[in-house]
Amino acid sequence: MTLEVIHDGAICITDGTRRLHMDPRRRTEHYVISHGHSDHLLKGGLMTPQTRDIMKARTDEDEAQVVRLGEEIAFGGFHVTLLNSGHVLGSAMVRVCSRPWAEMDGRADVLYTGDLNPEGGLTTPPPEPVPTDTLIVEATFGHVDLPNRGEVMKDMQAWARSELERSSIVFSAYEFGKAQEIIAAMNSIGAPVYTTPGIGKVSQVYIDHGIPLKYSVLDIHETKKGRGKGKWDGNGGAPVMEPHDAGHGIPEGPHVLVVPNRMMHEVQGIVHSYRKKGARTAHVSGWCGVFSFRRSLGVDAQFPISDHGDAEAMVAFTKACSPRKVLTVFGENDALAKRITEELGIEASPLAEVKLGRGGRPGRTVGGKKGGGRKGTTDDGR
Repeated sequence: MTLEVIHDGAICITDGTRRLHMDPRRRTEHYVISHGHSDHLLKGGLMTPQTRDIMKARTDEDEAQVVRLGEEIAFGGFHVTLLNSGHVLGSAMVRVCSRPWAEMDGRADVLYTGDLNPEGGLTTPPPEPVPTDTLIVEATFGHVDLPNRGEVMKDMQAWARSELERSSIVFSAYEFGKAQEIIAAMNSIGAPVYTTPGIGKVSQVYIDHGIPLKYSVLDIHETKKGRGKGKWDGNGGAPVMEPHDAGHGIPEGPHVLVVPNRMMHEVQGIVHSYRKKGARTAHVSGWCGVFSFRRSLGVDAQFPISDHGDAEAMVAFTKACSPRKVLTVFGENDALAKRITEELGIEASPLAEVKLGRGGRPGRTVGGKKGGGRKGTTDDGR
């Protein structure tokens, strides 16, 4: 049986009759959710238990069909396995086969990477390449080669050690994924770490799934819808009492505070209070390897660390999967497709959006070069 990949409003794997969707925006009969960032998340889909728990923590929804990483199941007429993608806690690549994996001679029909970090991180192991006929690979940094992640992490830790001799530090990052990487990095140098309630709640899910993170949560009001005053103990869940419980009080002694990106823009608030007391600030994002945030966020330093692979890493991962065909999605699709073709000699192109005809068969192309794109939120972990 030959499986085709089309884009019918979402990434769709089809045998001509049945359809299996990857990270759709709207519910379909059978769909898989690769991870818990809001630009991919939709309740009710097939997902890992970690992604379900992240969804519960962030949205108070827990409707899901749950399957563990590495467990093969029959789903929508296909044989589906979720495999670690190295992006964030619970993130998954999706291996899709027309027959059970044991009958596939070691090659999948289709591998969908979801958001992919071939290097992994401090809180997520690196993914294992899967030989496949068709590879659907993300292209967030399709035109960018970032500095070595390990070296940047060492630079960030060295900067933090130095600054903590004089003052506290405020790091801004995405609430889910990057924030936990920063906590782990600061834990490894023995720095006291505080977070906001939202980051604390997500970090507790990491702890619940065996990722050791040590932090305390400031009792502050977060303006994001659905969040109010609250406190979680990052070391087990029991309420804790700290000397900074009232208002915007700042803990004594040099320490690290990790906040979501949006707080760096607040004229008043906890970051403003820290700055008035001489705290140093830094922003952590893969986009720090492309843009300067020193003026827009008013930070003293920036570190280009991403939960996505850069172009070089994506080409290397593609080579390891030895696909016959590559489809690029979610970003700089043309640039990555061109680089894969030129460097590896593999047929690669952006996933074109098509209109399904009768019986679910592919019809005419209705869009193309940027098909499969859905980035642009402030919550995709870049």
